[in-house]
Amino acid sequence: DSAIKLDFSPERRGVELLAGMAFFKVAVDSARPFRASKDALAATALGTAFDIREDAGILSVSVDHGLVEARMPASPIMNGVRLAEGEWIRFDESTRQFEQGKIETSQVAAWRRGMIVADR
Repeated sequence: DSAIKLDFSPERRGVELLAGMAFFKVAVDSARPFRASKDALAATALGTAFDIREDAGILSVSVDHGLVEARMPASPIMNGVRLAEGEWIRFDESTRQFEQGKIETSQVAAWRRGMIVADR
């Protein structure tokens, strides 16, 4: 049930996640940074592979490798958080709470390999 909207031009590379989840493996292009967004959450790739998802009102970004800068302009808490390999950040839209943590990189976008990962 995933859907995206592309925003590619000579000046930019972008994807808006409309529903579900998506995984991106991004080539470095300093002239055209790659940005993925869902609602107010935006993730800018700094030469990396990462996923972005929305599930039951929870927005998240997880990094497989490389670096990602995650931000929500309306939030002073999450304004330019840099995530490295195995790090993730989540925002619960209903409670307006942030969480940040670290996982094994094999768990990032495990759905691509037909796996479900449960925690707690």
